Amino acid sequence: MNGSNGLTGETVGETYNEWISFGVESEPLNYIFSGTVFNDNGGISDSAADPDKVGAPYSSNSNYFNGTFDSNEAGVLVKTGSVASRVRLVNDCDNPTTTYATQTLTTADAGVYRFTIPVTEIGNRNSVCIIEDNNSDYPIRTTSGNKQVGFTSNKYSYPNNNFGRVIEANKALVLEKEQALNNCSISTLEPFLKTV
Repeated sequence: MNGSNGLTGETVGETYNEWISFGVESEPLNYIFSGTVFNDNGGISDSAADPDKVGAPYSSNSNYFNGTFDSNEAGVLVKTGSVASRVRLVNDCDNPTTTYATQTLTTADAGVYRFTIPVTEIGNRNSVCIIEDNNSDYPIRTTSGNKQVGFTSNKYSYPNNNFGRVIEANKALVLEKEQALNNCSISTLEPFLKTV
């Protein structure tokens, strides 16, 4: 831009009342959602897993099957030819009608997922939902398959949205209810009956 002292005869190029204007463009704000689909085995290796074992290493292991990603546990590993976990970020847990992002975990992911979504894409919602499904190697859940994430003002990072799973051989003990045969003859009930 050519300069000017404001005198009509000395104006070169632009007129003297033009201004230089500029702005600094900032990067758009993003929400970041992340977590791990983890093997909730309490550190028990898959090769040592035994559903018929009742004592150690299960009984004294408070990290086993507790739904928390503990320091001695790792993300799930995808085996060749298996169906991996799929993690989706959607608008609603009960009735998802909008999918913002999807990640199908690979061996390289080691169970870790991450979504970076522009704030403008979410709009004025006060929460979103993360859904995890489709894992054939770790078919048993130790946590819910979805997590509702509520937004906090001026907070854009939402880490540790973890999902627990175990292999079939590491499943928790299941108590079975059995019905015993009862003798309900009138003679056995007579002491408890009152005459009206």
